[in-house]
Amino acid sequence: MKVWHSKFNGTLTESDEEDSELLEKLAEIEHDQWVEWAQSLAENETLSKARIKRWKKLYVPYAELSEESKEQDRVYARKVLAVLKDEK
Repeated sequence: MKVWHSKFNGTLTESDEEDSELLEKLAEIEHDQWVEWAQSLAENETLSKARIKRWKKLYVPYAELSEESKEQDRVYARKVLAVLKDEK
């Protein structure tokens, strides 16, 4: 798991650790949502065989993704986390 470091002193606070855990949970949900969307699209729309082949490699649980693929899910998870923090 990627660990966030505080911008101020390089150490993790309890809040930072909680944010990191929440970020990973949100990224996992984002990935699950994407898999459902991609599978539905692949079944119901005309897509190139190359795209379907590329997507099928990602139809795995979040924990099995490469760090690069996880980071793509974290991009959207960070957006959700930012909204949640603004709501506090």
